[in-house]
Amino acid sequence: MSKLPQHEARGEQPAPDQMKLTARQAARLSKVSGVAVEQIKGHTIADLANKLRWHVDPNLFLFRQICGQVVKTDPGTGIDLPVPFATVNVYDTDCDFLGYFPLDLPWAWFFPLFCEREFLGSTIADECGKFCVWIPRFDIDWILRWRLEWDCDPIFWIKPSIWDILRHLELIPVPYPGPPDPGPIRIGELMKENGRPLQKIIELLGPERGTQLQVALRNAAVT
Repeated sequence: MSKLPQHEARGEQPAPDQMKLTARQAARLSKVSGVAVEQIKGHTIADLANKLRWHVDPNLFLFRQICGQVVKTDPGTGIDLPVPFATVNVYDTDCDFLGYFPLDLPWAWFFPLFCEREFLGSTIADECGKFCVWIPRFDIDWILRWRLEWDCDPIFWIKPSIWDILRHLELIPVPYPGPPDPGPIRIGELMKENGRPLQKIIELLGPERGTQLQVALRNAAVT
């Protein structure tokens, strides 16, 4: 009978460099390193760092720490509240995208299609809902290279702000003063025609941001 590794015997997650690469990770590392995928799959990054020393850029075997916070939006106030000790599952997700470029708007939408997900691991958030995970450097490089290949326009990947949308719909002064004060929102304009301008904004922003805008407008009207 073989003996379990210490981290498995204690029921803990292995160190990041001791986890075996998934099939998708092996394919990505193969493409950025030039090493055949057959030499990579089924190995840990620690094994590969020794096996491919002096053959592959050692920076590819490093890790980046990515941190975040688990929050839940209070429907009454629109404020994001931390969720303490939440279980955070980490997935590697690849998607194809369908682009939508309406002629009457200066923005485009990308809708994910045919997404594939691989479970990488899990962690527990702290008492403030904050957590950190380690991501292999070659995964970061893969994403950056993909963006460079498709970065044909410097502003292509910049998301519009809520103020950009309000300005386009002429619901704030144009040009507006700029940060930190974007100028007054014409709340009365939003409620014209039974609130059709407000509904148009919610359609553009999506349900989550639309709800936050409604809460903000309601609080502004009360004050």
